[in-house]
Amino acid sequence: MISTHRSALLALAVSLSLPALSGEAATATSALQAAAAACAKGDVKTALGLFTDDAAIRLSIEGMPDELFEGRSWVRVFWEIHSRCCKLDVGAAKDGAVALTLANERFRAVGAPQVTFRARVELRGEEISTLQLTLDPSEAPTVSRAILSNNRAVVLRFSDKVNRKEEMSAIDECVASEYTQHSIMPVGPGVPGLREFYARFRKAFPDLHYTVDDTRTDGDVVAQRITVRMTHRGEFMGVAPTGNPVTVTKMDFWRLMSGKVVEHWDAVDRLGLLQQIGVVPKLSEWQASPGFEGFR
Repeated sequence: MISTHRSALLALAVSLSLPALSGEAATATSALQAAAAACAKGDVKTALGLFTDDAAIRLSIEGMPDELFEGRSWVRVFWEIHSRCCKLDVGAAKDGAVALTLANERFRAVGAPQVTFRARVELRGEEISTLQLTLDPSEAPTVSRAILSNNRAVVLRFSDKVNRKEEMSAIDECVASEYTQHSIMPVGPGVPGLREFYARFRKAFPDLHYTVDDTRTDGDVVAQRITVRMTHRGEFMGVAPTGNPVTVTKMDFWRLMSGKVVEHWDAVDRLGLLQQIGVVPKLSEWQASPGFEGFR
């Protein structure tokens, strides 16, 4: 049973839908019309209510990995991103797909004031269980190149504002609300865990300084090589401050969807960190290669 509010939206959509549509095609078009109405208002809650709890939205752009928003929390993330300054026009249905024209903040960020999709909808009752969005192939080369550049810019902005300038507001700007962390460092789950980690780490190493040595982009992943320099001036993981200078090298891998970081992996010289704060003895026979730029 759908809500009275959602029923009203669907009824309005039916009245606006194109003639010569019937059955499932008309219902799919009506559901998209209702989503368009919610999107125009930036109404994430109403848009989310049009979908089943286990729904999935797949956004396909030739030249890029598909973006899969699966499950209620991820469908919410999709609408959080794509309903910002949104104008979604629902066009004709043909060959089982509905034409959509979308203008929003996300695509303007990659230099595309307006984009065209073919939408395929699967329904369970009156709710959407699957929404497949495929960008017009003629637009894909330009948009996919712009997405690569934008992904790189998002990660560099995070590195500059959060890592270097301590502007924690940039976490919300760059990171999706359903962010997943795969770090070897003691970082809790989600965005709250990320905020809490930075707060604790900066208490232990208040002069923390990040240098981005290299940034590479491939598909939906941005890779960085980073050197971190700091001084151990506060308690860290039960270790009292030593005053020791510390240099740590690390690799970061960030996966993005629709311009937001959704996953992060890293490889950190944790052994070198522990040796420099006196937890682990340095092995005299272990000599790093001549080109190594971290702690020796």
